[in-house]
Amino acid sequence: MIRRETPLDGSGRPGMHDGSGQDFLGQVRVEEVPLDGAVLELVVLPADDADGTRDGEGHEAAALAWVAASRADAPPVQVPLYGTTVIWSPCRAAILAPHATLAAVREALLDFARCDAALRRLEGEAGLLLGRLDEDAPCAVEFDDRHIDRQASIEERFRRSVRLRADLATLAPAVLRPPVHPPTLAAQLGERLRERTRLADRLEFVQAKADVVDRVYDLCAQRVGDFAIARRHLRLEWVIIVLLAAELVVLLVEVLAGLGTTPTP
Repeated sequence: MIRRETPLDGSGRPGMHDGSGQDFLGQVRVEEVPLDGAVLELVVLPADDADGTRDGEGHEAAALAWVAASRADAPPVQVPLYGTTVIWSPCRAAILAPHATLAAVREALLDFARCDAALRRLEGEAGLLLGRLDEDAPCAVEFDDRHIDRQASIEERFRRSVRLRADLATLAPAVLRPPVHPPTLAAQLGERLRERTRLADRLEFVQAKADVVDRVYDLCAQRVGDFAIARRHLRLEWVIIVLLAAELVVLLVEVLAGLGTTPTP
């Protein structure tokens, strides 16, 4: 995990600012958290002083503006709950929480972010494989010498489809986990983030795509395997034919040689 100092207002000046330009935090520490194929910039802001006094009323708007400034393909998700606010996008996230719950809320956010990043990667992989079905679907019906140059690519996509199903099976328990009892603040924030981003629905959609991809490439793999077996059988048959022909030639030579040396009565 990388930590760096950065201005959150994108102005090149240190500090987080609201629309009036008021500096709330001075230099803010940003964590770069590696995820599955992505990096999340995370800011953790205490919503109270160390003695429990409420603080930082203006931080939320500034944090929201900073998260919204990321190059995400959707507006940020904001989840307020019991004096704690989590603002999330696939590239940036901010936590505003009391000191007592900062660590638990941070861990809940990162747990959700890992699930979302993994699901986004699988959504992209399923989309790529689904986009090649029109090209490869004929090989699910028949595979012959005309398709031999595509054998390696079909085998690679078959392996990717199997890996896709395995990754989905691994991810599903984390996405579909039941609510925690008794409920905690961190657990409720994680559940609300999963609901707001529709993780369960998205997982179901990817599984439906993976079913189609898996079915087609499983048939393709069977046809490729049948073709390879047929070619080996054909090669073996030709070897047998050549051996039989050679044996017949030797037999004929022996017969002819025997006729040439037979004494006349």
